Amino acid sequence: MPNPIYLDHAATTPVRREVRDAMLPFLGDEAFGNPSSAHRFGRQVRAAVEAARERVAAAVGAAIPAGSILSSPLPSGRKASLQAQPLA
Repeated sequence: MPNPIYLDHAATTPVRREVRDAMLPFLGDEAFGNPSSAHRFGRQVRAAVEAARERVAAAVGAAIPAGSILSSPLPSGRKASLQAQPLA
């Protein structure tokens, strides 16, 4: 069967292998915790979030402002980005 064409990306989207591999440590017991916490688990995840922020900025050719926010494309993420626009 040829590769199917999937047209319902609003419901779910396939995850690229590179993304899955980068996320796997955070989907089990290797690395977990609140990145805002001061304990070891939080610091480990915070370092990963900061590294991801730098990789995203490099990918789009942007500087990393101290207040940059990584958000989801869900309604809460869209709302946050719209509320932040007047500050830009």
